[in-house]
Amino acid sequence: MHASLPAHFAALTDPRAERGRNHPLLTVLTIALCAMICGADSWVEVVQFGKAKREWFAGFLDLSHGIPSHDTFGNVFAALDPDRFHACFLAWVQAAVERAVREHWGIENGLHWVSDVAFRENECRVRVGMQQRISWWYGTWRSTCSRESAPPRSGWDAQYLRTVLAP
Repeated sequence: MHASLPAHFAALTDPRAERGRNHPLLTVLTIALCAMICGADSWVEVVQFGKAKREWFAGFLDLSHGIPSHDTFGNVFAALDPDRFHACFLAWVQAAVERAVREHWGIENGLHWVSDVAFRENECRVRVGMQQRISWWYGTWRSTCSRESAPPRSGWDAQYLRTVLAP
């Protein structure tokens, strides 16, 4: 299953009147979701994020009327059908997770084959106790990389966002 936003949010109808609609729904959704993934906590921060990434977004979104205002973001999300948005969002996240797992295991399986066959890793007993060390490392890493300790714009990497969106 492909994890693209247009595919997963196609069932979401635009609640706005046709007459005053300057920004396509997909543009509003994409900028808002990217901003929130990268730590935006308000519609003002979503607009700041959109302006900071305008050139990148212009590569695949219709920005003929610029970045939507904070009022536009707020009004669009307030008018969306919450159940339908929730269903679309969950389907998109599920597809993204499934894709990431498949990619991970493709790499993982190749590496394990090399280490098992070439280096006879399965016969090595040096790894005893590694689970506890890895658990400690992971816990330390998670507490160090928590949202509170990360700068608010640390996730504003264009390549990361392109991977998440999978257009």
